[in-house]
Amino acid sequence: MKIFSVVQRTDYRDILLQSVLVQKCHLHQGRVIGGSSTLNRMLYLRGSPAVYNDWAENGGFGWSYKDVIPYFLKSEDLQIDDLKLSAYHSTGGPLTVTDGSHPQLTSIMQTGAAQLGYKYTDCNGKDPVGFCKNHVTINRGERLHTASAYIRPSMKRKNLHIALYSHVIKILISNGKAVGVEYLRNGRKATVGATREVILSAGPISSPQILILSGIGPEKQLLDLKIPPKAILPVGEKLQDQIIFPLTFHMNETYTITPARSTSIINRLKYKLTAKGMLASNGGILGHLLLDTTNSSSANKQADIMIIMAAILSQHWESSETTERMMQNGQGNGKVTEGFTLYIQLLSPASRGNMSITSTNPFDQPIIDPQYLTEEQDIKAMIYGIRTGIKLTKTKAFKKIIPRFPPYLYKKCSAHKPNSDAYFECVIRYTAIPASNIVGTNKMGGNNDNTSVVDHQLRVKGIDKLRVVDSSVMPSHVSGDQYAPIVMMAEKASDIIKSTYRKTYKKNKLR
Repeated sequence: MKIFSVVQRTDYRDILLQSVLVQKCHLHQGRVIGGSSTLNRMLYLRGSPAVYNDWAENGGFGWSYKDVIPYFLKSEDLQIDDLKLSAYHSTGGPLTVTDGSHPQLTSIMQTGAAQLGYKYTDCNGKDPVGFCKNHVTINRGERLHTASAYIRPSMKRKNLHIALYSHVIKILISNGKAVGVEYLRNGRKATVGATREVILSAGPISSPQILILSGIGPEKQLLDLKIPPKAILPVGEKLQDQIIFPLTFHMNETYTITPARSTSIINRLKYKLTAKGMLASNGGILGHLLLDTTNSSSANKQADIMIIMAAILSQHWESSETTERMMQNGQGNGKVTEGFTLYIQLLSPASRGNMSITSTNPFDQPIIDPQYLTEEQDIKAMIYGIRTGIKLTKTKAFKKIIPRFPPYLYKKCSAHKPNSDAYFECVIRYTAIPASNIVGTNKMGGNNDNTSVVDHQLRVKGIDKLRVVDSSVMPSHVSGDQYAPIVMMAEKASDIIKSTYRKTYKKNKLR
């Protein structure tokens, strides 16, 4: 089988997200070979088994945790000695997984979590709730994205052709069957035919955009844009994204990763000679505390909040007031103090948004309404996470570094009592940022599920020979980061596709 891969132009794309209040923030997509794995946090987190089981129970036949764990094992090359004997891990796969923990602060966080009653666990094992160390996709001090793990080793294959500097316009569909792809390359329109099928893997924003431009999407959008309908499906209507709220703390110890410290001669030499040190870190992340704020039973336990501790002072907040406050406290404008950040991340948002297009121009940005925090349980989970993070810093384990929460209030939240639930809700709504972990825009589901776009074999409903393989098909977040689950999905999809054509080949041979 010949494989033709069209890669979007080699740059990064910031898409403006438009909320109900017409506020805007940035969503990042990797438009390079390797996609968003070229700019992610390099975290290796598989998610909660209960989520995959929920997929299977709701039309995703073959996607239970028991079904997907073989593909996590197939893709993994674990380099962490303590876990090599675990039945939940393996070696020899393309995706190298290493320990990215911080030698001093990881121990402090682990002990502090234990003092709050949270056990030490393998977040990629049977029970993901508790404290776990920083598992990363870093190999010999370098980011291991899918281009270096999968594509580069296959570049010499005669049945693989990669078209750089290209932008997909639409999928070509004839008589209900995908027959090829139309795209622009260096300003010229071109087409490529499909002898077997088309596999769309453009990500949770571009994949639905391409489907709608191809005539697959909500009826009203297609009619408004005068696009001939090929299949009426709820493309873009079940968008979900996580959010992150950073809590910064000053401390007395010199553990902070700063630009000056990380690029010093000593650290540069250490990195060059050993591929270790600050320059080999994924942003100073040292560990995670995964919480189940619903206190569900052990059989259905899944994390809905993650507290990430990083040996770095966050400068991710976007509002001008926050930037001003950070500068006043020595966190900006070159005035660097020692400190760390606790990132409070909502893993399983109940809020649902949508995306749509307003033009047939493939270069026009889609309209994205993520509907962040429209469900009350999301706010409650975030406040629970913030309060747990503050409690963590008050444990005996943290006394050594004397953490201090910067003493400032937000003007827009001054009407509320400091540290009250109302105050924290206000601050979250004002300063939280997108995690850029979008799923659900081409939701997978059963044949009778009218909210789904693809079936359990990732085939687009109503269109023959067309599949979608990326995070857009995920029915919900997996209670973790997305890199490992997306790689797993690609591994499983490849087996589904090979199995399909193996059966076809045998039928033709019998005839």
